[in-house]
Amino acid sequence: MQDNAKKPKLLSSIIPLFVKRIRRVRNTKNSLGGRSANFKSRNVSVRNLSRAAFCAIAFSFLYVLLQTIYTFTSDHDGSELLLRERFSRSLSGRIPSNVRGFRGPIYDEDREMVYTLNPENRRPVYFRQNGKRNENLKNAFLHSYLTAMSKSEKERCKKNERLFPCMGDNVFEELTDDELNERIKNLKGPLHSRTMHHVWNYVLHHEKRKFLRMLEYVKCTCKCFADYYDVPSSYENIKWEYVQDKMLKELRKKELYDFENIRDFASDVICARWEFQRYLTLKRRSWKKFTEDMEKKWTKKLLRWFKGHQYQRCRFLY
Repeated sequence: MQDNAKKPKLLSSIIPLFVKRIRRVRNTKNSLGGRSANFKSRNVSVRNLSRAAFCAIAFSFLYVLLQTIYTFTSDHDGSELLLRERFSRSLSGRIPSNVRGFRGPIYDEDREMVYTLNPENRRPVYFRQNGKRNENLKNAFLHSYLTAMSKSEKERCKKNERLFPCMGDNVFEELTDDELNERIKNLKGPLHSRTMHHVWNYVLHHEKRKFLRMLEYVKCTCKCFADYYDVPSSYENIKWEYVQDKMLKELRKKELYDFENIRDFASDVICARWEFQRYLTLKRRSWKKFTEDMEKKWTKKLLRWFKGHQYQRCRFLY
């Protein structure tokens, strides 16, 4: 009986101990949970602050980049790259100190800005016009100085022109290739533009005469082909007129090209004798090749046309 009475007392003494233990565990968990929540909230706030700071720095760099942009500005000498200064809301460019009251740009009579980023245009219009006038006078003086001939140079120019006498308008002496080479070789001293044009006209007419002589030779060849293949005269005349027209067109193109070329070569600047002689040698070589190519090309075409016409006629008869 005594043992049975002691059991409830033990239970009543043990239960409060377990209850206290459970409460202590719960309090510990609650305290740890609160600390972890506070730690998480602090991390979130720090992360948000860092993001905001990064965005602010990025936007500030973007603003600076947009403010310092490069623009192309052109002046009288060409285009140059300039760094435009930072203006917050400026739409009309830099305003000079003496016209602070005007917001718009200033133009002169030629509709040019008087004050721009180019330092040369900062000068008044009067001084800039005087500068242009002086530059033109200097260029004209240099041109006249370089092209002026002394007495000895004039005598040399006349002697060179006497080597290639002109009997009238577009009437030149007929020379062989050896004679023309000898006269070109006898040119003296530096040559002026007038002498070079005179000699070139002589050479051009000499080469044209050779081309027209070749044209007559092709005409005789066409007549021989027509007789050999028994081609009707009407067909022969049609083909020859076509060939002659094509060859003369090519001749005019060649003349026009050489005229523009000698105009660029024989400028107002004095040319060395050996350089002009070399130029004539190359030009005569090109004319020789041009004449030979034209003769070969159209002779072959005439032969092919007349052969084909004979074959068609024989086929029609049989």
